[in-house]
Amino acid sequence: MLNRQILYPLLILIVGVAAISIHYTYSNRIIPTTALDINAVRLRTLIERKVTGIDTASKRILLIGDSQAYFLMKGLKTYSHTNKHQLKTISWVSATIEQFARVDTLTWYLNNYKPDFVIMVLGTNQLPIKSTDSVLQAIKLIDARLEDYSSVWVGPLKRKRANGLNILFEQAIDEKRFFNSDNLSVQRKTSDWAHPSPYGSRIWADTVAKWITHKSLYLIGMPK
Repeated sequence: MLNRQILYPLLILIVGVAAISIHYTYSNRIIPTTALDINAVRLRTLIERKVTGIDTASKRILLIGDSQAYFLMKGLKTYSHTNKHQLKTISWVSATIEQFARVDTLTWYLNNYKPDFVIMVLGTNQLPIKSTDSVLQAIKLIDARLEDYSSVWVGPLKRKRANGLNILFEQAIDEKRFFNSDNLSVQRKTSDWAHPSPYGSRIWADTVAKWITHKSLYLIGMPK
């Protein structure tokens, strides 16, 4: 039996040849080649998902959270453009987890933007923190609003010792939906040392994109 390393390129080759053949055969007929091309892309996407498990279809992505969401976006926008995703970023400067839980900001954007995939980035303004029930309940409340959406959480880049914040995320969120940024060492802005520099944003985004593609629950395709 052919293994995946052989089967996957073979299937892609067959799809490519079929698409070219269809395009050539019907180029002078009434069937629009654009529709045929779209169907070929959809077929390739289905094969890739079946063979690799990775969903390569374009997505409407909502990246939302505190100020760090903006800096993560600066790195992720290249991945979104390359993979034809639509990325919308909402960055609430100085927001805390409890503030997000108290207001309907997230719900409003879910209802109006209608994303296929949501990336939550919260916790920066609560470092360091002790493990408290109020924060844990706020995380659970926010996550409950994401129940009908494919979503992941990205933990904050540490400024000092996190002192339990990541433990709270791990208690509330499935391990395949939570990316722990605590172990990353990225270059920071010298003006505040809290946010990543442009280079640090790229390193952070590179790591998050690889995790989403290969290790997260949803395996959304984000190759660069």
